[in-house]
Amino acid sequence: MISIKNKFTIVFAQIAFLISCENKPNKNNEISKKEIFSNSVEYLDIKNFEEISHLDSLNKVFNVRLYQEFYPDSTVKMAIVSDDYGIKQYISTDTLSKISIYKTFYKNGKIKDKSLHNDLGFSIGNNYNFKEDGQIDSLNSDKEYPFTFEMLKQKLKKEKNIDANKSKIIDDYFWRTYSIRIGKQNQMDENQNFTIPSWEVIYDNPKDSKSLIFLIYDAKNGKLLKQSVMKKEVEICGNDEYQ
Repeated sequence: MISIKNKFTIVFAQIAFLISCENKPNKNNEISKKEIFSNSVEYLDIKNFEEISHLDSLNKVFNVRLYQEFYPDSTVKMAIVSDDYGIKQYISTDTLSKISIYKTFYKNGKIKDKSLHNDLGFSIGNNYNFKEDGQIDSLNSDKEYPFTFEMLKQKLKKEKNIDANKSKIIDDYFWRTYSIRIGKQNQMDENQNFTIPSWEVIYDNPKDSKSLIFLIYDAKNGKLLKQSVMKKEVEICGNDEYQ
């Protein structure tokens, strides 16, 4: 929906059919290779995905196909979701730190976007965008956040008695959603112009089960910019950054 800055690498076990153009294993393989997170071009075997995935019978609005693999405790280890809007892939690399790789693909299976995420709701380090003409754009999502996630966690623990490390999983259907949601956002002024980058935190109100606490912190210096209480009218789910 962790102060890793600029250049970093994470090595993870890549699931078999999430493949490069040189390696297209069948659905009986368990692990194909280890991959360093980078700006490398990748391809998803669409035909193989369609063979081993299934239609999501719970979704009555969109035509959704889903494939998942699980850890021994039954939490989702890897997921691919295909709907009318495109194909997304989630790969867990570190459940303790809640780090995953998020990818989207063009309809032909070529990689479109790739980024590291904290599953609490925000991207980490370099995000890569792969254009259809072969060009690659990169954006460092930590650049404007000198008040790091580690600093934010300490502040939440000290001032709000909220431990982000102990956030519980509240949904694990497509991908993990935690009881605490943290996002990176740019605040807007009265003229709807983007101003300062910020951390946005949302969690259950410990004094009222029907409401949520919403906090906004300046990403430059950690100053609390806003605190409010919202009614819990809609369940918070999904893994994009909190809006």
